[in-house]
Amino acid sequence: MDVCLYHADKCHFDIVTRDIEKAKIIPRNYVKRLAMCVCSCRKNKFKITDEVRQLDLQEMANYLGNCIKSEKWPVSLVSMLKPLLLDVRLQQYSQSMLVWILYKAINCQTYSLLDSLIKKKEPGEVPKKPEQKMTAVQFNHMINKKWRNSLYKIEVIVPMFAGNTKVLQNDERFQNLQLKHKDVVVKIDNKANSEFIDKNLKKTKVKLGGKVKDGLHEMARHLIKIGEDIQKILDKKRSDIFQKKKMARLQRKNYQDSNIDEPDESLLYKEEMTDLYKRRCEANRIGNKTRTPGASLKDGHCINCLDKFVTLKHPDVCKYHPGFIDLEGNWNCCGMKSQFNQPTLKEHQITGCSTGVHNWRHGKSLKQTKIKNYVFDWSAQLETW
Repeated sequence: MDVCLYHADKCHFDIVTRDIEKAKIIPRNYVKRLAMCVCSCRKNKFKITDEVRQLDLQEMANYLGNCIKSEKWPVSLVSMLKPLLLDVRLQQYSQSMLVWILYKAINCQTYSLLDSLIKKKEPGEVPKKPEQKMTAVQFNHMINKKWRNSLYKIEVIVPMFAGNTKVLQNDERFQNLQLKHKDVVVKIDNKANSEFIDKNLKKTKVKLGGKVKDGLHEMARHLIKIGEDIQKILDKKRSDIFQKKKMARLQRKNYQDSNIDEPDESLLYKEEMTDLYKRRCEANRIGNKTRTPGASLKDGHCINCLDKFVTLKHPDVCKYHPGFIDLEGNWNCCGMKSQFNQPTLKEHQITGCSTGVHNWRHGKSLKQTKIKNYVFDWSAQLETW
């Protein structure tokens, strides 16, 4: 019987594993996978019969037996191996795998069996976010503080649509200009720019502040030039897109004009189905139908007295028996003897014990042919006896 060395005694196997690691028979990163490799309860087990023969396994057992005698191995490992090496067979998966692993580890210094089970995942590097020197609130506070301390302040109107301020701030020339004039504070006037956007004006208001007046005017000239170049590039890009769309429309129109004489089967089918739909809608319009009151109750009846439907405003009073005929042939509502085996209009009108208003129902709900006769004819049964 194949016994799993790991699940038979987990505590003892853990002690053996720890002693194997201390004796440096198997390295630490491999010895952790020893239990999984030796376990015979797994579904996807290693096919040892394809790699090892019985003779080879016997030679391995003899080699380990000599090692036990010559070397000082841990007591727990020796106590496990001694009874195991006396009679080891390939049918014993757990014992055979342990012998094979120890033989390869001692004799060949290879751990291929455990290597296939070890996790070869290198620790990943956590991406480091760039250190943020200051938050957006702190940056705005710094700009406002520099603006208040500026000796000279000027306002510049850049010939560019105010909606393109983000493009201006991300432009490389503008960023280099700011690095060149570090003492100059640049502020975008959002209130004035929103008015320019509403009026669709090609203007963007920028405020410059600093301690040197000449530096402010020099930066203003460069800023106006950069804004003009950005607006020209964006206008050209927009005009190119417009021209492409225009050419596509013309090509599509020319293609349709050239094929206007050719009959389109899908178009003809669509027109045909459209006409059919219109005709059906016209025929089924509610206004075209003349409906009379109570037309749906044609061939109907009263569920109380079984009278046939004539009109909704029936002048007669509905006289009926609200109960049913029991097995003795009597009405259970009033105890009167029934003349018929099943309820009829005549009996309701003559001997009915209740009166009311007719309760009309559709004709399809009246199925007199399927009404069962629940009255038992005792006289006929007595004659047969």
